[in-house]
Amino acid sequence: MPGQGLVLIAAHGIELRFDVIDEDLQRGIDVGTPVAIRASDGSTLRSRVSEIASATTGRTRTFTVTVPLPKYHGLNVRIGSSVAADFVLASCSGCIAVPSEALHRIENRTYLYLIRDGKALLEQVEPGIKQGNLVQVSLDWNRSDRVAISNLGSLADSIPVFAVAVEGDSQ
Repeated sequence: MPGQGLVLIAAHGIELRFDVIDEDLQRGIDVGTPVAIRASDGSTLRSRVSEIASATTGRTRTFTVTVPLPKYHGLNVRIGSSVAADFVLASCSGCIAVPSEALHRIENRTYLYLIRDGKALLEQVEPGIKQGNLVQVSLDWNRSDRVAISNLGSLADSIPVFAVAVEGDSQ
């Protein structure tokens, strides 16, 4: 979730302040939430939320979120300049992510079709973290099966298919 922050000098060092709406706080931004900070030159740094205002600010109805920069942060920022940040509400390492259009709902369960040996195989998955068009799924993937992303309504378990590569497909 992106934010535009302002770089300020505080008594204990440099800090960033972001104005966020209540809905973002309800999604999970809290004291201790990790923040990925990006300066205009492309340099990045991680920090954590240290403080959240207890009341909204004026007419904007936003809450000020404070993020300290470590003493030797190395970011190319100037006092008063703005920086972009992503509040990291969930993360995973080594996860499998598929395009959201690959997911197929049947009777309140989520499935996707794997393409293996020229056949469509229906696999139940648990969707997890969403980022843009990608959704993390729980799947025991063999790293060679393809995932169907179109014509899902025409597919059925174990029927023969002819897979067509899409842009960015390495196979």
